[in-house]
Amino acid sequence: MSNSLTSEHNRLEPLVYQAVQYHAARYPTVADDEGLLADVARIALNHLPARDSRHPIDLSFHGTGDDRARQSQMIHSAVLWAFDYVYARTASSARHLVRNLNAGFEAQASSGMSYL
Repeated sequence: MSNSLTSEHNRLEPLVYQAVQYHAARYPTVADDEGLLADVARIALNHLPARDSRHPIDLSFHGTGDDRARQSQMIHSAVLWAFDYVYARTASSARHLVRNLNAGFEAQASSGMSYL
């Protein structure tokens, strides 16, 4: 792969990662799993416009204070939405698993099977 392709970076990534860390305490179920935190970051980044640059300094001095405030609000909104989404999917999966386990236990109990 050419060097010009590998030097491209989304400058919002570090800001999204900071926002994920900042909001993680509000979602302890998600925060305890690094894989889920990575999912939150990826989902949030997918809901934000791409801000690619070759060098970190490319765009660091561009934009007004209002632009940076709007960007920060967009990032925090996307991260909170992503946390809610991942939390809901995790809770839904857990409820589905419990429902299936309970159905299995009930089926075994009605058939007279024992665990011992």
